[in-house]
Amino acid sequence: MIVKVLNLNLWNYNNFDQRKPKIVKLIKKYNPDIVTFEEVREDSKKILYF
Repeated sequence: MIVKVLNLNLWNYNNFDQRKPKIVKLIKKYNPDIVTFEEVREDSKKILYF
């Protein structure tokens, strides 16, 4: 069994509005089984919903 894992560093809020569509596109392109995020701020939960 192969499990695809994608780890992304979100860099907190640095240019997030510009990077968000690229992040979504990358996740859809690779279609991972598991996605992990680094440098996520607690108050960023509300902007991460795709």
